[in-house]
Amino acid sequence: MRLALVALAAAIAACSSRDGSDGRRFPLSGTVVGHETSPSRVVVAHEAVAGLMPAMSMAFEVAGAAPATRAGDRIAATLVVTNTRSWLEDVKITAASSVPAPGVAAARSAAPGALVPPFQLIDQRGQSFNLQSFTGRVLVVTFIYTRCPLPDFCPLMVAHLESVRQRADQAGLGGRLALLGVTLDPDYDTPAVLQAFGESRLKGNRRFDQWTLATGTPAQIDSLASLFGVRHQNVNGTVTHTLSTAVVGHDGRIMRAFDSNSWRPDELFDVVRRGLERAGAE
Repeated sequence: MRLALVALAAAIAACSSRDGSDGRRFPLSGTVVGHETSPSRVVVAHEAVAGLMPAMSMAFEVAGAAPATRAGDRIAATLVVTNTRSWLEDVKITAASSVPAPGVAAARSAAPGALVPPFQLIDQRGQSFNLQSFTGRVLVVTFIYTRCPLPDFCPLMVAHLESVRQRADQAGLGGRLALLGVTLDPDYDTPAVLQAFGESRLKGNRRFDQWTLATGTPAQIDSLASLFGVRHQNVNGTVTHTLSTAVVGHDGRIMRAFDSNSWRPDELFDVVRRGLERAGAE
């Protein structure tokens, strides 16, 4: 009986860890500046979160019952951060808006069928490359930065794409798939930093056969981010940004763009597979 109780306690603790109930909690206050609909998020211009990140504007999921908010409302909440997720809970309006704050413009998603123009960037080895470097392969492009503090933003995108890479390898298609992670923090994410990040996050000795982690000048990155509908701002080393992960066919045209973190690896792999099948048929 005693052993059974110990096992039950361990199982409960494991479940608690998975559902995030034991995540780190931070008080957060700020002003609502808008809402996103896919998935549903509230965008908050928040004050500095001690021990986590500086003041910035960021989109958050809201868990549990919460009051309806509008732009200009002042709110107080608890930011919960686990190993895999982050969200707001216990949201309270501390001062209702009398004059709505300016809303946040929706990001323009990359248009399917659009031709990706030539670009030039620097990879994790410090070597220059361009779009033609991926000729004949299906390319998946995402935008990250190595100091991202929230697990369901950049770290989740990398983990999902690692799952896609594993699926492609298992299907014997790995050599025809390329993954490109472009930093939104070029001042910090030098080639050496990207190399170390890749070695710590990506699996296998041949990880860089498929993955390219890229940096460039701010102008180069701004241009590419704009093409894929990514809005971003660097505030004291922490980057506020929207999300976009796009599949580019072997012909250099965008097949589909996923503009949030709600997609799943199987969903994106289905698009990749169609791109590979199309390439094989031509």
